[in-house]
Amino acid sequence: MISEGTRITEKENLTEEDIENEVIEKISNFNGLVIVDYPIRDLDRLLTFYKAAINTDRTLVIN
Repeated sequence: MISEGTRITEKENLTEEDIENEVIEKISNFNGLVIVDYPIRDLDRLLTFYKAAINTDRTLVIN
């Protein structure tokens, strides 16, 4: 089995809600363009960024 392991040494697991809150915190005081990258098949992450866009009065643009 081959598995992605960028967080293999992390002791704490973040939920999508944790990530959403962190994204909102980081972009709420930023006035410029925000560009993010995530695996295209990760629908949970897409929804997280969609909710963050709504909560920060931004428009989510996807390809």
